Amino acid sequence: WMIPLLLVAVGLLGYGTAERLSVVQWGRDAGLDEATLQTAADETSDTGLTVMIVGLMALVIATRSLVRGLFLVYSQIWEVDVRRPRRIVRAIGVTLVGGILVVAILGAITALSGRGPVLLVTSGLAGVALTGAVVLTMSWVLPHRAGSILGLVPGSAVAVIGVVGLNVFGGLYFPQRLSDASATYGSVGFAL
Repeated sequence: WMIPLLLVAVGLLGYGTAERLSVVQWGRDAGLDEATLQTAADETSDTGLTVMIVGLMALVIATRSLVRGLFLVYSQIWEVDVRRPRRIVRAIGVTLVGGILVVAILGAITALSGRGPVLLVTSGLAGVALTGAVVLTMSWVLPHRAGSILGLVPGSAVAVIGVVGLNVFGGLYFPQRLSDASATYGSVGFAL
């Protein structure tokens, strides 16, 4: 799901200097190699719209596949027979918008991490709250047997702990690894 989202971001790199600089700045704050990002921005100046359209189409297809998989998993976990998933369009919309919001907020938190402890804690709590809201909403939209939304809170809380744990691990491990790969192998290393 992240690769199509990255295609959309790379497509946005091709539009104007201000957007290109902000994405390059975001990448630098996330620990990525600035030279590689600048090269990608320069190379997409002519094909930005095409890359963005392909990325958006791939993002919708990936989201649809993700939601269908989640429908199957949730129907098995909750032992609910779902032959024709209802509310799948709503679930796709919630996943698409919620996922993009979570990625954007977590990227902003990463960018704000060096700007003081109060801002870091505040943005971190906002990110956890947003992630919790998205997971709880997804749990409500997907098949379940809970009588009310409160019945979904414990499972959503465990899922949020898992997402936050993966985010912390990714924030500590991957930026250095991506920076080293970008510096050594260029664009191919960044893709790896």
